[in-house]
Amino acid sequence: MTPYGKKGLSVRVIYLAIAFVWWLGSGCGWRHRKKTVVLCYHNVTSGQRHRFEKQMRMIASRVGTVSSRDQEIMRFRPAVCVTFDDAFEGIREHALPALTRHEIQATVFTPTGCLGHSPSWAMPTDHVDRLERLLSDEACRELDGSAWLSFESHTVSHPSLASLKADDCKRELVDSKATLEALLGRQIHDLALPYGEGNERVFNMARRAGYERIFTLEPGFHDPTRKSFFIKRFSVSPELWPIEFRLTVDGAYVWLSLWRRAVRRVRSSVGNPAPHGTALEATS
Repeated sequence: MTPYGKKGLSVRVIYLAIAFVWWLGSGCGWRHRKKTVVLCYHNVTSGQRHRFEKQMRMIASRVGTVSSRDQEIMRFRPAVCVTFDDAFEGIREHALPALTRHEIQATVFTPTGCLGHSPSWAMPTDHVDRLERLLSDEACRELDGSAWLSFESHTVSHPSLASLKADDCKRELVDSKATLEALLGRQIHDLALPYGEGNERVFNMARRAGYERIFTLEPGFHDPTRKSFFIKRFSVSPELWPIEFRLTVDGAYVWLSLWRRAVRRVRSSVGNPAPHGTALEATS
């Protein structure tokens, strides 16, 4: 299922139409040319390899990193960064060849307690990745030393951190960081929130654990000239229509963030807030 198709084809087309209008209003992405769009994939299967290759070819001339502050290069659209959540083996088998060919660096957020196994967290029985294996410890160590992949934390067991007791939440944050640092022989600075869920308690505990940045699943631009604790990302998939992908990397789906924020405010006003919160409240 694509990120924009979860509610059916009609809603997907409506999302596309709104994004297209937004894109035109932004000067086809030109108004946000000094910003960065951070993409979040999960896996690339053998059947998606060709589509992923096309997507990487589309962004090859615009790739950057979250930490890059170089704004000297004239751009007509936002820079693009690539990340993956969950560290599935498909990243090595089917994504890495395209990343290498197009010289695109990507960050992989890794749930350390599941490496070398299928996901231990709850997934729908028909989910395409439910039985996929994650990269092994050895593969992560080997790939982290390459030019195109680096690994950061995605907790230990991929829980919704906001729903955990304080001690369990601390353990997920601290143990994952320590495990990766021992495995890779370097410091770990970044955390991707499982399901994109967090709250102030989680954010404060992450800071105390030594994380310098939290990656969310809230669509939005990143300004590389400013030091940010929260990095917003656009959820994507190789299954996106080419026009959807083009509008996403130009930031046109940022309207979804404003819509979700409005929905949350309405829910809060009638006493029905989101169950666990998201990073949006802390970044607004």
